Amino acid sequence: MATIKVPAEGWNQLEAPQQEQIREALRSSNLLHEGDDIAADTGLKMADRSQKLAAGNSANNACTTACDIAQAAAEKACSLLPWPASTVCSYAAEAAGDACRSIC
Repeated sequence: MATIKVPAEGWNQLEAPQQEQIREALRSSNLLHEGDDIAADTGLKMADRSQKLAAGNSANNACTTACDIAQAAAEKACSLLPWPASTVCSYAAEAAGDACRSIC
């Protein structure tokens, strides 16, 4: 059971249907599993979001590659959401990708 943390400043401004769309985008790419959730974190800032795909973190590892692909799929699904949900979703996809890679 994992908790994907996203900036409270973004997550809390979304309505429940938008939050569920984000959860579904992550579920559809296998980054969010049953029992996992997304939580607002006041310590994170939307401006902190980076566009990394684990460069230097065992890049040739099949597990890492699978996590990268799942993250990319989630980010593609996120791009279909309206703003600001798309931005929060992308942050969540990156955080979920990082969580996935951390267990490789």
